[in-house]
Amino acid sequence: MKKLFTLLLLSLLALPGYCQMDHTSLVELFFTEYTLLGPEKALEHLYATSAAPQHNQAGFEQQRAELRKLTPENVGKYCGRQQIRATGLSWNLAATSYLVRFEQQPVRFTFTFYKAQDRWGLYAFTVDTDLAAELAETLKLNYPTLETRQP
Repeated sequence: MKKLFTLLLLSLLALPGYCQMDHTSLVELFFTEYTLLGPEKALEHLYATSAAPQHNQAGFEQQRAELRKLTPENVGKYCGRQQIRATGLSWNLAATSYLVRFEQQPVRFTFTFYKAQDRWGLYAFTVDTDLAAELAETLKLNYPTLETRQP
């Protein structure tokens, strides 16, 4: 019953007010829907905030295919998320990146939002599963300043 009430509440929130939220609220709603309704529904609602969803159809289908690969058999159970970085250009373009934790591997979700006039909408969304290679590359470029102690 509690899950049904939560689902009903989310459905009401997802209607007309969905596009009136700021970009951080859109991300929070995406992850709430991701856990309650599933990744495809969450992605569908996220792409509905785009100013021109018909122009993003190819990107939508590509990211939907990436999300479909994130099954419990492939990456394990969803364990939560943590914001990696957030940045913006002026007051109208914002990007935020999250480390999404699964039992078997981490995945990065990157959201880019654009506000042309008075509402935020999705500009781009990407799913990245190759975090280990990127992390190893940063280790090559940034030598640590750790102290080594002699016994």
